[in-house]
Amino acid sequence: MKIVPVEDFDLRREVEYGTPEQNAAAKRIVQDVKQEGDAALLRYTEELDRTKLTASGLRVTEEELKAAYTKVEPSFVDAISAAARNIRAFHEREKRNSWMDLQPDGSILGQIIRPLKRVGVYVP
Repeated sequence: MKIVPVEDFDLRREVEYGTPEQNAAAKRIVQDVKQEGDAALLRYTEELDRTKLTASGLRVTEEELKAAYTKVEPSFVDAISAAARNIRAFHEREKRNSWMDLQPDGSILGQIIRPLKRVGVYVP
């Protein structure tokens, strides 16, 4: 019998990190969105999700959020809220901190960590 270490099991690696083809496609998409912005995002949404959006439709409005809440059970909202709290608490613990270090020559070395004001998230 041959024992294969779990680290050498290709399926696990592909599930965690993707296949080379998947990684190449993801890199291409990210690069296109960096270079072309919303135009690339809209193009890929149409190509991959078969959904045609406009630039004005990318941001979810307050009215759309309120309408969405009426279409699901309160228990679902509670479950999503609990998951969000757990995710937030987990990532609060892994946050990096700003730091400063005064050098003997009087110079200051350091790093300031600032949160992003907002982000765009793509969830297929």
